[in-house]
Amino acid sequence: DFPEIEAIAGASSRRSTIKVDGTPTFASFALLDANFFDIFDLRFLRGNKVSALRDTSSLVLTESQAARLFGGENPIGKLVEIERDGRRLLRVSAVIADIPRDSHLNFELIARFDSAAADPDELQSWSMLDTSIYARFRPGTDIAAVNRRMAAWERRHIGSELDQSFDYAFAPIRGVHLAPAMGDGSRPAGDRMAVKTFSAI
Repeated sequence: DFPEIEAIAGASSRRSTIKVDGTPTFASFALLDANFFDIFDLRFLRGNKVSALRDTSSLVLTESQAARLFGGENPIGKLVEIERDGRRLLRVSAVIADIPRDSHLNFELIARFDSAAADPDELQSWSMLDTSIYARFRPGTDIAAVNRRMAAWERRHIGSELDQSFDYAFAPIRGVHLAPAMGDGSRPAGDRMAVKTFSAI
């Protein structure tokens, strides 16, 4: 439908219970599609983007979480228990640099999304708002022109399930800070009018 797209991936993040050696803590745990690192060029401190999410038992930590959970030890190969929609025991495969606090991304631990273990109803639902979809377009793509074709795409693929309260469109990630509110509660929130107001003072 959109040949302009070079790569596309989903991400779902929420606060979850994390355990190492039985000691619980809380952190932002994300489930990502395997090709997520082809879209976002995050810096790897240990491991690499090719093998980081090789299978659904792999786990990527941010630098701060690696230090928090394992101190100065090399975390690669160590086990972490995650409680999110059930218990999962994952093995650390990579460590990435901390994501800046002003970033749209909000991950501290990352695993590969397992479609085989997911609820089929959720996979087929167009109203699940806890997943963000990211696309990388070919250079020079006119995003406004792509969005003008979205209505026809919605009719073909969503049809009778289409909720008129939703408007599907691609938005530049650099503008999400000051864009109209998004359904997934993206951080950090901002207000373009407030920025203009304070800029005028």
